Amino acid sequence: MKKAFALSIVLILAFSLSFTARAQPVFPRSLIFTIYEDGAVFVDYELDVDPTYPSVNVTLFGYTFENLMVVDGEGLPLTFSLSNNTVTVNTLGSSTVRISYTTLDLTSKFGRYWSFNVSVPVTSVIVLPERASIISLNKVPDSIESRGGKTVVTMPSGDIEITYVVGIVGTKEHAQVVLNDVEEVIGEIKSLGVIVSDAEDLLLKAKDAFNNGNYVLAEDLASQAKDLAVQINQTAFQAKEAIDEADRAIAEAEEEGREVGLSEARDLLDQAKESYGKGNYQSALNLAVQAKDLAEGAKPSAKFPYIWILALVIVVALVGLIAYKAKGKGAYEKEAREVDLGKIFKERPYLKLEDKEVLRFLAESGGEAFESEIRERFQLPRTTTWRLIKRLEKEGIIEVRKVGGRNLVKIRSDFVK
Repeated sequence: MKKAFALSIVLILAFSLSFTARAQPVFPRSLIFTIYEDGAVFVDYELDVDPTYPSVNVTLFGYTFENLMVVDGEGLPLTFSLSNNTVTVNTLGSSTVRISYTTLDLTSKFGRYWSFNVSVPVTSVIVLPERASIISLNKVPDSIESRGGKTVVTMPSGDIEITYVVGIVGTKEHAQVVLNDVEEVIGEIKSLGVIVSDAEDLLLKAKDAFNNGNYVLAEDLASQAKDLAVQINQTAFQAKEAIDEADRAIAEAEEEGREVGLSEARDLLDQAKESYGKGNYQSALNLAVQAKDLAEGAKPSAKFPYIWILALVIVVALVGLIAYKAKGKGAYEKEAREVDLGKIFKERPYLKLEDKEVLRFLAESGGEAFESEIRERFQLPRTTTWRLIKRLEKEGIIEVRKVGGRNLVKIRSDFVK
């Protein structure tokens, strides 16, 4: 009997301890967020609790907390412990718990726009900083009013997002001043011959916003238009300098006889000037820089002295005569044809630099030359020369035929004037 009674007592105590160890649910009563100009938010959170429970768990808003205080309904401090963003409060029989603290986790700033974001279980009051103007709300508020020069917004429970700006902005007079300033800046840049159509489009949108009474948006769009116009002007200036430098580099290469690689530099420079004329200044800058680099890296054409050319002609003639006598065939006589290199390069703008140089050599040679002559002219290995010829043959620019046991490379008649 005694054992049964003792067991009952133990079970009752265990149940009681289990009951008292459980944290009770909380019932939010009021929630006030006071936002300061630096983005810090003071949170004042009041909750109803059941005094028969020894402790409550409360989830706080944010993740970092300064000056955290927990008091009862009489303003007397209560003991508590904090784990992550949950505070466990020892209620000591109190029916009311009030929690206050400061956090920097509920606001963020982009440019001059501030954003307040929080998810709340109860209707809450948000007090904005002085001189703050609301830009947007994610839901319809219960009320908006002014108290002591501050805007006070009452929002229903759930997710809250308020975008606002702080300062003397949003007035018609201030927006007009900003618009006039931006229009003047854009006008000055246009007078330099710089195309700023994208900035002008933004300015037109700013004026539309102004005419519709949205002065904050008008100021923001106008500021973007000004920044864009200044950026375009800087890029245009850099592009013009790069084009002038490429012009000088090409002229120097021409004076020094460095023609290998110079044609591609000229093409890039022409493209740069065309892009500049259309207002594509970044593209013009990139093309001009490439043209300058190619011009500075251009190399002189490898030319034989006339005496060696004469000697080579004599040797070739002798070889031809010997071949004629040995095989009973006449020596091959090259045709003198005028090649339209411009047509080739226009239809095949992607040709490699070495391909273009070989084509120029063929043009200088009357439109045809033996493979061995090309190899000797450019000091190329046999395999490299063979791949180059095959590449041009595949492009339909040249044709190859056997003459006296040698490969004769001829530019096709499609490209002969």
